[in-house]
Amino acid sequence: MPLIFYVSGKGGRAIGHARLTSSAVLPVKEVIRQYERQGVLSIARLGEIGDKRGHVHVFTFDNFTRFPRPVAYRELKRLGCVNSANYITVTPLGADQLRSLMAAGYPGECEQQDE
Repeated sequence: MPLIFYVSGKGGRAIGHARLTSSAVLPVKEVIRQYERQGVLSIARLGEIGDKRGHVHVFTFDNFTRFPRPVAYRELKRLGCVNSANYITVTPLGADQLRSLMAAGYPGECEQQDE
């Protein structure tokens, strides 16, 4: 499954893509044991973001590639890749949205073909 990486805040933009390799909801202690070498968050931060039961959603990915041209929030919205929720969350994209986003990130390389 493809992942799109988005940097939020002022000047928010999609910066690249990768392939999802695993996804699980686990107790923080298990996350530390299984993913310590791969993790990007500290043990303290994991404890802060855990749910009421002390679980966090962990995912791994490979093949991260930066877009030659990052895709700004305004353009993501125009392409239908942003929903009306105004908070940080996972947003599923359909095939057409993903195709449009990739074309925007790789201008001139991902031309849409008429069938």
